[in-house]
Amino acid sequence: MIPYHNQTYKTGVWKMVVKQPTVKELKETIDDLKKQVTYLNDARMAQNRIIDKDECLTKLELSEPIFTLRGRDRLAPMIIRLWADLTATQAGSIDKAKDGYRKAEFFDRWAQENKSKFPD
Repeated sequence: MIPYHNQTYKTGVWKMVVKQPTVKELKETIDDLKKQVTYLNDARMAQNRIIDKDECLTKLELSEPIFTLRGRDRLAPMIIRLWADLTATQAGSIDKAKDGYRKAEFFDRWAQENKSKFPD
């Protein structure tokens, strides 16, 4: 990174001395900034792909907490089915419950084709 300035004390007065960055320092700073921008763009694109696929995430409040289950978690299908059962019986939302059961089946299929494990 570029060292922007330092301060010196001469004859009772603080004086700001600005250091002119070298070409090498400028190139290093530009490269660092490009990496940061690329990382942020990649993260934003991944986030947008996830949000576009899941309707409930489009309704998410900025500070609202969420809990994520991954396909490799062996407990995930059981937890999703429990949620679907409670959604059907407690909230009376049959359509949401059906969606939950479909997702649990998708998790089961994925786990059969890939490695699944219990949470660490």
